[in-house]
Amino acid sequence: MESLKFNLKAISFLLKNPKLWTYCIAPILISMIAMIAILYLMFAGFQNISFTPASNQEVTGIAAIVNWLQIHLVDGVLKWILFILLALLFVWYGFSIVASLLSFPFLEFLSNEVEKELRGKELNYPWYAGLVGSFLFSISLLILKLILIVGVFVVSLMFPPFVIVNFFVISWFCSIESIDYCMSRNLYRVNDKLQFLLKQKFSLISLGSFSALLLLVPLMGLLQPMLAVVSGAMFFVSKTPELGINEKYKDLLNQK
Repeated sequence: MESLKFNLKAISFLLKNPKLWTYCIAPILISMIAMIAILYLMFAGFQNISFTPASNQEVTGIAAIVNWLQIHLVDGVLKWILFILLALLFVWYGFSIVASLLSFPFLEFLSNEVEKELRGKELNYPWYAGLVGSFLFSISLLILKLILIVGVFVVSLMFPPFVIVNFFVISWFCSIESIDYCMSRNLYRVNDKLQFLLKQKFSLISLGSFSALLLLVPLMGLLQPMLAVVSGAMFFVSKTPELGINEKYKDLLNQK
């Protein structure tokens, strides 16, 4: 439960540090452009798709009625219902992935500024030190994330209550992705990352549950990558006090 509170603390932290807002605008704009572009391409593609075979033969009677139903029901109502379902699946499952990849450098810079403020000192490594390592680790996580989400989703179709597991999977990955910026910047090796993440596995689900909920709400998903990065940085700093914590943020991070 304490981990979940970091999401609310992240909102408060951003409101009290307007200098960070500049780094938040770029990811939001990129996310909006990406979402609009992909949904538009999906819409344009569906306009050109036909699920009924073309026929130049004139038909009458029952055949004409069946033909009319195929055109107006299958290529009309049902086709656009399918489009809406796929669009919702993209907004829920795929949007955060696309937005995170496109806005990756900006989110890295935001994470760096948040950690530097919370530490109260210049970091030992420049913000871009772990950029390559973080990107490669994120790509590996992305592949695993897609496999697990698709697998759990298929099982959920046969056993609907299993969708709860899908929510936990998304929550866990949202946390990992947000914390990885800090781990890579502090030059954690893959083995170090895995040890840290496994040690905090239940806290990560709690931390990422807020992000998973945001992805369920239309347009609120635009804020998810930004808030996840801030709350992830706060969580990481709270779990690594040996690297330094600014005195004025000790209460915020539950450090005495």
